[in-house]
Formats: sequence, C-alpha cells, structure tokens
Amino acid sequence: MKITKLKFMEPVPLTEMPDKLNEAYAALVTLKDLPLFKGTRPAKMMAYMATGLPIVYSGAGEGADLVKETGAGLVTPPEDEKALAEAVIWLADHPQTACEMGMQGRKFAEDHLDWNVLVKNWLHDVQELL
Repeated sequence: MKITKLKFMEPVPLTEMPDKLNEAYAALVTLKDLPLFKGTRPAKMMAYMATGLPIVYSGAGEGADLVKETGAGLVTPPEDEKALAEAVIWLADHPQTACEMGMQGRKFAEDHLDWNVLVKNWLHDVQELL
C-alpha cells in the first residue's frame, strides 16, 4: 500500500509510554461490538485524555459517550474499519481541530481525573452517606 507514516511497534514498558505518546498525533481506542463494552470506560482512554492527544474511539457506550460529551476526539461504530480509517485521516487533515480536541480531553482529565479531585469527590460522597 506504500504507506510510509504508519508504524506498528512492539509492546513497551509503561515507563516508556510518555515518550511514545509524545510521538503520536492521536490516540486510538478500539473495542469489539460486545454488550460488555457498552458499560466501560477503558483505562487507557483516561491516560490518553491526560496527555492531550485527540482520541479516535471505535466503540459504543459509556466510553464513546464520554469522548463525544467532552469533545476529546472522534467516535466511530465498533468494528467499522472504514469509519475508523476515515476518522484517522480526518484528524491528520485537520491538525488545528485535532489539537483543540486534545485540549478538551486534557481539560476534562484535569477537572475530573486528577487524584486530588477524585479523593475530594470520594470524601464528599462518603460524608453524604454518613
């Protein structure tokens, strides 16, 4: 296919992920079309949001809804390779919008996923129950 800008890499240790993600222009989350995944928010998606990368989310349910609601990227139907390819190409062709999507994801991560925020919310919920 003469594709020159696509790189498949071997798995790397978690400690190397920041450097690898720094090389990327987008993050990819793909899920099969199974009922199990409709109620999930993949952990890697949260890490991708924190990096400020726009997300291409191929799946349905909670994770897809979060990407849409936060404006953190594009969502495609699960197991739809044509839509997935179109989303990846669209982000490459629209770098300014892709950057804005990444910033939206980063803002969500800072406002809702920061450890201090999570603990504060958890403590609030415990107090409410008591």
